[in-house]
Amino acid sequence: MKKSIVTGLIMISVLITGCTRDKRFLDVDVYPGAVYHYTVSTTQTLFQSVMDTTMEMTQTTIWFCVFQVIDIDDQSIAMIDVMFDDIGLESDGPFGTMVYHSWEHAGEVPGAARAFSVLLDKHVTMRLSSDGRILSITGAESIINEMIDSLGVDSGSASLDRVRKDLRNQFGNRALVETLGVLFPCYPRRPIGRGDAWGDRSCLTCGLPMSVHNTWHVRSILDGIVVVDAYGIIRPNLDVRFMSMPGIELYYQLRGQKTGEYTIDGASGLTIDAVLHQQVEGVVVLSGMVAGQVQTARWPLRVVETITIRTGEIKDSTAPLN
Repeated sequence: MKKSIVTGLIMISVLITGCTRDKRFLDVDVYPGAVYHYTVSTTQTLFQSVMDTTMEMTQTTIWFCVFQVIDIDDQSIAMIDVMFDDIGLESDGPFGTMVYHSWEHAGEVPGAARAFSVLLDKHVTMRLSSDGRILSITGAESIINEMIDSLGVDSGSASLDRVRKDLRNQFGNRALVETLGVLFPCYPRRPIGRGDAWGDRSCLTCGLPMSVHNTWHVRSILDGIVVVDAYGIIRPNLDVRFMSMPGIELYYQLRGQKTGEYTIDGASGLTIDAVLHQQVEGVVVLSGMVAGQVQTARWPLRVVETITIRTGEIKDSTAPLN
């Protein structure tokens, strides 16, 4: 009897040890001087119905980014220089078709891509935590000033504030945090293994404001490669209002879901590649005072989005930043 009990305890101990051995911390572990190349491509199709007319527009943005780790502080927060090495913008809709690829473009930049093209070869600074969160990005404000100059907006123009606000909503520090934030899942502060799941919540305030309740699930861990499934429930972020003019506000009421997967290098915690699919639908609300009374207009909006992430060769660099 004693022998059976001892044997059983040994078997349980082996199982526990095996399970523990399969678990690992997943976090961002980079070092000063390291250089990482990322390509982020986002294709977004919008369907809007206004006055019984449905309009469809598709836009693709492509970012070739070079990340160079500048420093790591005592809280394991990485300071990273991000350079936009090449960029692309494609659109197809009611107002025509436009294609701009910096890597093959020569001559005058199309008007619709003029502000976007200013990003080429520009640098911003990112603070990235060890759990995969982009804490902040700085340096976009000077880029926005160049964008305004490229559009020929006079410093005394009545439209200057509106143009600056629109550009910040697309390319400002906060907008870049949200755009580049898809590069990394959020990691838990505990060891994880195959089948484990955890959650987090993110609030998007630029572009299409929404609240995303994320669930991350480890599908597999093999030879240092971690595959994580992503799932998100999307709800409205009604805290964000866009003001076109005094007394008028515009906001979105959108719901939907996202799915996808990340392939992650277990050693560095950085994404190797990822594909995300997102679909939301709801209404756009425009409200304001007309003839002394509050008037409200609503129209349907549906958005289908696909984001692909790829990484290039990882290498060391001692070259000074530009």
